[in-house]
Amino acid sequence: MRNKIFNILALGALLLATSCSLHDDNEIFDTPAAQRIEESIASDKALLESATNGWELHLWMGEDNAGGGYTYLMKFNNGKVSVGSEIADPDMRTSSSYDVIADEGPVLTFNTYNQIFHYAANPEQDGSQIQQDYEFVILRTTNDSIFLRGKKYGNKMVMTRMADDVSWTDEIAKIQQVSEDLMMTFTIRNNGDSIGTAELSDDRIMELNVDGNTIDMPYYVSTTGIVLLQPIQYKGASIQNLVYNTAKMSFSSTDNGAAALALEANLPENYMYYNEFAGTYTLSYLNGSRSIKNITLTPAGDGSTYHLTGLVPNATLTLTYNKKNGSLRLSMPQLVGSQGGIYYFILPWALAEGGSVYFSSGFGMDLTKDISKEGSVLSFVDDFTNYNIDSFIIAGFTSETQLGNSTFNGWDSPITFITGSTQLPYVTSLTKTN
Repeated sequence: MRNKIFNILALGALLLATSCSLHDDNEIFDTPAAQRIEESIASDKALLESATNGWELHLWMGEDNAGGGYTYLMKFNNGKVSVGSEIADPDMRTSSSYDVIADEGPVLTFNTYNQIFHYAANPEQDGSQIQQDYEFVILRTTNDSIFLRGKKYGNKMVMTRMADDVSWTDEIAKIQQVSEDLMMTFTIRNNGDSIGTAELSDDRIMELNVDGNTIDMPYYVSTTGIVLLQPIQYKGASIQNLVYNTAKMSFSSTDNGAAALALEANLPENYMYYNEFAGTYTLSYLNGSRSIKNITLTPAGDGSTYHLTGLVPNATLTLTYNKKNGSLRLSMPQLVGSQGGIYYFILPWALAEGGSVYFSSGFGMDLTKDISKEGSVLSFVDDFTNYNIDSFIIAGFTSETQLGNSTFNGWDSPITFITGSTQLPYVTSLTKTN
């Protein structure tokens, strides 16, 4: 077991119901056990449906919370539950049935399929699945809180009543924005002095390292930062709530006694901020033996996207800014024009790997700063698909929305790159000229 410089503070123990025989219950209580259970179930249903704007649940995934936490918003009414979540579009809602049944005491069960709520529990193509509960033992309740334990994986969590003036769409959008903005690696500082590192994983585990000692702590993303599953303690400070400053890419704690602690993002050496990409470039292709001048990168002004012009006449390509690593991403296919009912797209092409062309979405290349070269040079790298994309090609399709063999119209296209060809082999870099 790894040594831990941070001592985990145990959360308050939840009250667990103990089982008794019916005979024992009748001796102790005035009403039979079955009646008490029915009354408890009715009370829990009434409480669930009393929240006019629903409940917020931070659902901990996996055994021992190893899958991190995700936020679900739920409104219960007449045996139905409407669900929204950060895992879906902010305005998406899905409805299904729910019930409170007698099992290990009262149990909240989502007993019919809900597209949002059951998504994480669906088996993936390889047969694996995220370990998510969809039945919860109700441990205790207050007017504004329902304390739960996942029936299968045993994770404890709390469902809290949402204020009537909170917009679900806004709440989810804020969580998603924070999640998108989060950097992944940080230096931990106490009064400015470095005391260790912290790293956020994709499965929402924060790994803290101080002097060779490590602790892994699950977290969920809030509207302002992250919240750890349990408080951690450092020199008398109890830390659980971390507020993220997007501009400074740093965390601070809102917990008492933790004001001196901060987590500052560690940026890669080739990191570029959003506005640094703007300018005019020369594109090199055919492994640097040919070039195209006057390629322009223009910020869209939203802090997240760029427009590229000059590659295809009268066409604008869209690139997305990856704040985590300071790069631009050119995802394909992208529409570059249409004629006579045929739609023409720029497609990703793995030329060196046999010439495969990919019609489906999710392919493309990243533009990252090449610090080995003088000036501002952006290299094209297939860092996110691993299909060895190295070239671009233009082809026509009979559908604008669904690309595939059934809609493929051939390689001859009246729309070409600025070079006059539908092929752009072995693109290598953009070099800033202005």
